[in-house]
Amino acid sequence: MLLTLSGDETHEDRTDREEEEEEAAEKKAEAALPSDPLSWFGVLVPPALRTTQGHFVDAVEGPVGKLVGVTTDMRRIEDEVGRARGALARAGNLEE
Repeated sequence: MLLTLSGDETHEDRTDREEEEEEAAEKKAEAALPSDPLSWFGVLVPPALRTTQGHFVDAVEGPVGKLVGVTTDMRRIEDEVGRARGALARAGNLEE
């Protein structure tokens, strides 16, 4: 059942249009957020805050990134070891 509101516009048409407007407003709000959080403080950002941000970025890109790679490699090797153990167990059962 469609309700006629004004002219040829139906209730469904109006809700679709409202949803599109809400989505457009959300996208615009997301685009308005600055990518650098330090810009939230305006022009007068304390030097210590800039230095701290630099250290944090270096830590995330350096050692933390390497740890993620090592963890992934370890999981892959654990899977290979599990498959090898399973193959050995099956081979041992076949010989008996």
